[in-house]
Amino acid sequence: MQTTNYHMHSRYCDGNGNIEDFVQAAANFGFTSIGTSGHAPVPFANNYAIKPEQLSEYVAEVEQLKEMYREETELYMGLEVDVISGLQQHFTETILPYHFDYFIGSVHFIGVHPQTNLPWEFDAGADNFEWGWKELYGQNIKKMAEEFYTAERLVPNFIPGIFIAGHMDRIKRFNIGQKYFNETDSWYRDLVFDTLSAFAQTDIIVELNTAGWRNPIGDAYPSDWICKRCFELGIPMHINTDAHKTDQLRADYSRGAHRLLKAGYTEVLALRNGVWTPDLLKE
Repeated sequence: MQTTNYHMHSRYCDGNGNIEDFVQAAANFGFTSIGTSGHAPVPFANNYAIKPEQLSEYVAEVEQLKEMYREETELYMGLEVDVISGLQQHFTETILPYHFDYFIGSVHFIGVHPQTNLPWEFDAGADNFEWGWKELYGQNIKKMAEEFYTAERLVPNFIPGIFIAGHMDRIKRFNIGQKYFNETDSWYRDLVFDTLSAFAQTDIIVELNTAGWRNPIGDAYPSDWICKRCFELGIPMHINTDAHKTDQLRADYSRGAHRLLKAGYTEVLALRNGVWTPDLLKE
């Protein structure tokens, strides 16, 4: 039974609905601990992140809702932070002054777009991915994956407060029918295993992100063999749905639980009274 979810997006960024809509829905579903994780403001034009001038409003609203719903569910205030080398100071100055409960560290950008000289958002659509693969990387998917996992290895220590590695193999999002690479290729597995070995030296939590089952790839992040390796290395995991509307709060949770149980997990980590605590894993 699902009782937690720490990855959700509201009207403040690229989601739909007010934060309270998510809190009410989660309480009605019987969730006992949840977190809101709007996309942290970034220092370049975009259409997905919280606007810098709205960050204080976001913080104030979550703090108010924490008190309003304290008898129904534990609400935690988080952000999803774009792990882009060179932006550490930006995030240190803009978000660390607030007292967030946790951050999710995610990689959505690799390389630089030649026309804008800004980070290239590799997961902004299948056509965009193919364009970058051809024009930026000369159809060298190995180089793309190397850059992705190099960024991924930055996640645990990118800035203080990152507790969760978000959708850690998102580079596969448009790899439908193994169009770009085969996950059994030794070079790809070596990149993943090296990343997980780095994770294992930290306290990072790897999320099982069920949004992948709603994405073109039709598979959760990370893949089943990666979950198994996480278990072997003692890396904690939990299940999030990356909800952008309230009816996604429970999306494919049972499938995610089944994947983790099959990998060997019997417990997942949840925030209880402000501390990451083991919860019994149930489908």
